[in-house]
Amino acid sequence: MRVIEIIADAGHLDTLTGIAEHHGVTDFWYGSEGEDGRRVLRMLVDDKSRQAVVDALQNLLGSSDNARIVIMPVEASLPRTDDDADPENKKGAQKHHRGWNARSVINGSGIGRRFRGFLPNDG
Repeated sequence: MRVIEIIADAGHLDTLTGIAEHHGVTDFWYGSEGEDGRRVLRMLVDDKSRQAVVDALQNLLGSSDNARIVIMPVEASLPRTDDDADPENKKGAQKHHRGWNARSVINGSGIGRRFRGFLPNDG
């Protein structure tokens, strides 16, 4: 899962939200228009639809001089989505995050028991 952050002219808002809805992103949100006339929109995108979303964004904003697309990894997202339970995604996540165990990181983080229940039982 990734967060795709788009900084673009505020006039693109309807098209950007249309892209998010068309590709069924997990969630999206945006802030108010800045003094420079741009707006920030963020999309929480699963791995299956990420490339299609990025392609659509590049088609829309590729020729814009003041637009930017930033893709950031997501360590965790609560509540869990159906995508989190997909074994294919777990395989990819295990390859990507080798060398650490989520439960050991959370146990040392001070996060309460209430949220620990969202972790896989892998040790």
